[in-house]
Amino acid sequence: MSPTRGKVTRFSILMMACIGLSMSLLACSKSDNNAGEQRKQGEAAIRQRDDAWLKALGGRQLDATVSYYADGAVLLAPNAPIARTKDEIRQTWSQVFASIPAGVPFTGGTTQVEVANSGDLGYATGFYTIDNPPIDKGKYLEVWKKQPDGSWKAIADTFNSDMPAASPAR
Repeated sequence: MSPTRGKVTRFSILMMACIGLSMSLLACSKSDNNAGEQRKQGEAAIRQRDDAWLKALGGRQLDATVSYYADGAVLLAPNAPIARTKDEIRQTWSQVFASIPAGVPFTGGTTQVEVANSGDLGYATGFYTIDNPPIDKGKYLEVWKKQPDGSWKAIADTFNSDMPAASPAR
């Protein structure tokens, strides 16, 4: 083999390796861009669902409230056992709604939403206030999962008060 031919072969191999590496990096970059876009879309969808859910809660709309939970979801409400079925979740929210005097406003807001790089799991945090005078105010954490139909539903939900615990009865 001539010295020139060996250089051409090494050069060809080196060029092919560089092209392969460049293609791999380009594919990874495109995949990262798709994942980033998928996360942004998921975060916007969760924020929109969460805002609508807060309105349902504020309106004490029991059926609408329960509709935001996926099958198999859990609700960890304060001073209540874990609700593991839709019926238990419905019963817990029914008790919460019944404990709030009629006409007392409920407000809330989503403060943070994050979606995993996988694009199928996310969480939302926020705050709530039951006003006039403040009966309760606190925060919540929800874990959301993208459903097979593309919608997002809560798979875990918890909330708790920022207010001091009541003094024990004497």
